[in-house]
Amino acid sequence: FTRLKRETSFGILLKNATGDMIGYGLSIAGPRNLLVGPIVAPDTLSAARLIHHLARHHQGPVRIDVPSQNNSLRLFLEQRGFVQVSQPPVMMINATAMPPRNGTLFGIAAQVFG
Repeated sequence: FTRLKRETSFGILLKNATGDMIGYGLSIAGPRNLLVGPIVAPDTLSAARLIHHLARHHQGPVRIDVPSQNNSLRLFLEQRGFVQVSQPPVMMINATAMPPRNGTLFGIAAQVFG
């Protein structure tokens, strides 16, 4: 996380009405595109707002890696011009299935895939 934080071009916190942090997003300017992620939010609309604020001033390509189980955000992004270009493999050892998620992870920073 420390390396990711150092390389972050922009970060944003999402807070509720009482000021408690309920989500966040980061963006990293790479050599070929702006990488948006991770994105953590309570719902798809909040995640979309975080993505918008992170990428709104970028003039080149924008990349966000959306976990495959998150169809609502994927559809939202496709309606706004994003195109799915690959499906990175999920690899595990000593387990037969992914652990259950709480539904708040909307984007990941998977730079390893390009």
